[in-house]
Amino acid sequence: MEAGGRPTAAEVVGRLKDDGDFDALRLKIIRKVKENEELRNNIIAEVKQSLVLNEDGAENLKPRQVSDGIYQEIGNKIMGQISDELWKVIRSNDGMKNEIKETVESVYNRLVNPEKEKEKQSSPPRQKPRKKEKRQKTVPCPFSAADQWQGR
Repeated sequence: MEAGGRPTAAEVVGRLKDDGDFDALRLKIIRKVKENEELRNNIIAEVKQSLVLNEDGAENLKPRQVSDGIYQEIGNKIMGQISDELWKVIRSNDGMKNEIKETVESVYNRLVNPEKEKEKQSSPPRQKPRKKEKRQKTVPCPFSAADQWQGR
């Protein structure tokens, strides 16, 4: 950790990966992209219109040759569309932006206040509310979650 007890961005990302949060977020993003019917239909139409599928003798090609040919022909265009949709999902308020931010902030706060995490794990759930306890203050995360997702 940096001087002053604040974790670095690399430490937060490392913890996200170690705890499985990164994979969970990634899977949710992929599911949201897969749910996009417009993108799916666009990709299907592009493949159906590809020269590789529509040229004479295409039926005699091996599946791998067809796949490679389609990728060479339209792969960059399709991958660009998928990439655009991924970033749209990541950045949208109704997509994953808030969930990513909350997850990163939660991991950051657990790194800043590890005692609070230990208390949660060791103490049984309470039945009755107790008198006001002194709460540990959460520390605002000094870097944006979007910066990490964009490789900054």
